[in-house]
Amino acid sequence: ASICSSDKIASCGFPSTITTSDGEKSLALPTDLTTLNKSLTTTNANPTAKYENTEANGGIIQNTKAAAFETLNGESVLLFYNPNCRANIQSNDFFTQQFMCVNLVFDVNGEKAPNQMGKDIGIVTVFGSSDPIVGAPVPVEPEFQTTGAQVSSVCKNNDSASRPPEKYELASMFVNKTLLNMHQSDYWTNVPYFSNGKLQTHYRMRIYGGELFAEGNDTYNFYVRCVKK
Repeated sequence: ASICSSDKIASCGFPSTITTSDGEKSLALPTDLTTLNKSLTTTNANPTAKYENTEANGGIIQNTKAAAFETLNGESVLLFYNPNCRANIQSNDFFTQQFMCVNLVFDVNGEKAPNQMGKDIGIVTVFGSSDPIVGAPVPVEPEFQTTGAQVSSVCKNNDSASRPPEKYELASMFVNKTLLNMHQSDYWTNVPYFSNGKLQTHYRMRIYGGELFAEGNDTYNFYVRCVKK
């Protein structure tokens, strides 16, 4: 096995470019958190100050360089980390950045083609430094616009083997949104939101800032990127 610093990642079998899961973009291999997703480390202002991706709101983390290693069976793993991640998640509403500890981008066959997200390249994200939660989504194409009330049926109707993502699967997808070419404003999860014992709708995420929260209206139209069951 080999271990590589950020300036020698190619020595661990990674390609120089990665194709997004929809096949639309070819991106340079990210070597730090900012190039992985600038929403992790830089302010992304929103007209409603409460929801700005800012340090004060917990939406900004320290930029760190990636490292990589290559396993004996030829799998290459790119590792990103947040040295200041919080121990556990206290609320159902949170900024992903606060609890993202480690993010892994793995290529099962190294430099060999197709070097595309969802084919030979996948993602795994670890949240919380105490009693960690792992998000390991396998996103499928395409994306759909839908209401909260219809989010589950939209995925099932497209592919009976798919469903909307869980909260931490969507959080992992946010961390890796550039590689997945996720550029819509908001995405649904499959996690229901109840108020006073009644189903209201589902949790969703503001993809530009990484905030995951309970939406109160199941008639709103947002997007879903389904994942394999």
